[in-house]
Amino acid sequence: MNKKPLIKHGWLRVVVFVILIATPGLLVFLPATQQYIPFRELYDTTGMKFPMLYLSYLVTNGFMLIPAYLFCRFVDRRSFSSLGFEWGEYEADAWTGFFAGINLLSTGTLILLITGTLSLSIVLPNFLQLLYAIIFFAIVAFVEEIVGRGYILRNLMQSLPPMYALVISALIFSLLHLPNPTIGILPLVNLFALGLLLGINFIYTQNLWFGIFLHFSWNLVQGPLLGYSVSGISVNSVLQQSLDGSDIITGGSFGFEGSVVALATVIGVTFWVGDMYRGNSTKLQRIK
Repeated sequence: MNKKPLIKHGWLRVVVFVILIATPGLLVFLPATQQYIPFRELYDTTGMKFPMLYLSYLVTNGFMLIPAYLFCRFVDRRSFSSLGFEWGEYEADAWTGFFAGINLLSTGTLILLITGTLSLSIVLPNFLQLLYAIIFFAIVAFVEEIVGRGYILRNLMQSLPPMYALVISALIFSLLHLPNPTIGILPLVNLFALGLLLGINFIYTQNLWFGIFLHFSWNLVQGPLLGYSVSGISVNSVLQQSLDGSDIITGGSFGFEGSVVALATVIGVTFWVGDMYRGNSTKLQRIK
């Protein structure tokens, strides 16, 4: 028999959880507290190389897994595995997400190439740094999907209609990226749209694999393969870029996910995924 949650309402658990994980990051960027924080350089990922970037991510984002686990076990009073890790019948969803990420970046990049705002050249990458990047973005995909969809969206769906929960979780996902280098209004809007896309499968399936695979392939193709910055972080890549145009079109130093081209392609795929599930007559229900 399942134990009752320590905090009754799912939305209230999310409020407490978000405050807990967001407060340390907020304090880091307040001028009044920066002088008291050791190793402040770990919070500036601009130009940082692996493996120091691993450490920086663990300090700024990776430890979100610890409160997610603790809240699951001692506040929600359920198993961590209940967040949505079942593979079996969801394997097809996982690969759909993976190839959706590839198609998004490929389509957007093709548009930029055709319009002459982007040119690409092949370079000999640092293969060790490339391997670091692949592992790093796999970790990012797991951490952010467990927190954003597995914990936040799941709990919101216990209190709210699924579509409302999806919108709120996407907004939280976007705002949690505020500390990223060169963040701006358009990148925040795009991250909100990505939050909708990453979560739309979850509200129908309550499973994480679609989001994890899409999140991973999006970052993998964007950074290590095509040479964009990823949410403001530059990584070693197979292709080197030359951008010629407004940052609104190209994404500039934030990466492809800072461009209107990204916004258009993400919105298109989001509608496609939504129609796919509605076409399968999958019912939306609140999580109990």
